[in-house]
Amino acid sequence: MKRFLFITMALLAIVGRASAQESVTVNDITVPQGGEAFLEINYSLEGAGPYVGFMFLVDLPEGLSLAEDEENPGYPWYDEEVTAISRLSITTTPTGFAGTPKTATATINGNSGVLMRVKVAASSSLAEGSTHTGTIKELSFNVRDDNFNVTKITLSDVTFGITIGEAGSITLDENSATPIMDGSFDKLIMKRTFATGWNTLCLPFDVDDVEETFGEGAKAYKFTKHSNGDLTFAPETSLSAKTPYIIYMPAAITNDIVLEYIDIDESNTKSSYTAKNGAYFRGTYAPIAAGEWTKRQDTDDIYGVTPDGHIMKAGPEASIKGFRAYFDLPGGAEVKALCLEDDPDAIFTLLGETGGEAIYNVAGQRLNKKQKGVNITNGKKVVVK
Repeated sequence: MKRFLFITMALLAIVGRASAQESVTVNDITVPQGGEAFLEINYSLEGAGPYVGFMFLVDLPEGLSLAEDEENPGYPWYDEEVTAISRLSITTTPTGFAGTPKTATATINGNSGVLMRVKVAASSSLAEGSTHTGTIKELSFNVRDDNFNVTKITLSDVTFGITIGEAGSITLDENSATPIMDGSFDKLIMKRTFATGWNTLCLPFDVDDVEETFGEGAKAYKFTKHSNGDLTFAPETSLSAKTPYIIYMPAAITNDIVLEYIDIDESNTKSSYTAKNGAYFRGTYAPIAAGEWTKRQDTDDIYGVTPDGHIMKAGPEASIKGFRAYFDLPGGAEVKALCLEDDPDAIFTLLGETGGEAIYNVAGQRLNKKQKGVNITNGKKVVVK
């Protein structure tokens, strides 16, 4: 086994009490034969004091190694999304990598999150489909409380699985927070399920033809307008990378979607949003846990789209899987309906905490009460004689 040594003396801010309950988890990863993938180490330090330093060892089997950032040689850490530490200055030594902090201003974002991400590279000699085990060893934290009393926390070994994938391939998993790798891939395996009906979608690559990729009858729509509480979407036959969409699926998809010859540009490895008149439709590649939503303002409300097309306000326990999108709207803003430009009858009204009966005519105009003829009530056609 190869052993890599990491030592940091960074001061990391954690809000809480002096005594700590700690845990560290590591995601299982698939590394393409002869390629690279990100390994993500997550932390939970509930009740920890305001400052902490850490050190640990990593054991990797033969044929697997830590890969450096090509743009910043000497840095195996993936930097910008790491919430625990800033970029470290790494020096190669006979024992592996030894790290010292580049800046002392790095902070942990809350009591849980991403401790660090590193790239793991697989030798082309490793057999496709073979499985291996890596170990985070001898991990310890030095926690200081408000009175500068130091508590050392030592954790048990943490193991993670490594599967060798097909050379030139990449796997995108809706349940994984692993960052997106850029590059040109012979094969892309997308583990992204879809319900029958309406879904949200955000991908790190372009899709030239929606029906060809997702099946006959699939329809995608892009956020184009926000006015008087209505969120309007226009049809799209192709998709742009990192842009959020709603997409209609005539049948559920539960199996992997396999695509060939996909390019992921470095500029598209982070999801984006579409903003219209104060309403943000945000894409996400990674799962979002309850309470971890990205918002423009802390007081904003989160809304999602249900399979039957309604807009619903997220409750306190709401979460979302990766490669999806959600609405970030100003707190207390009026939300009426989701409207489709190519189908005036498809007006999907608000459900959930602030819901109520909303009535529209077939032209999409909101009514104070039902009128003779066709009315759209809570997304359903009602004929009044």
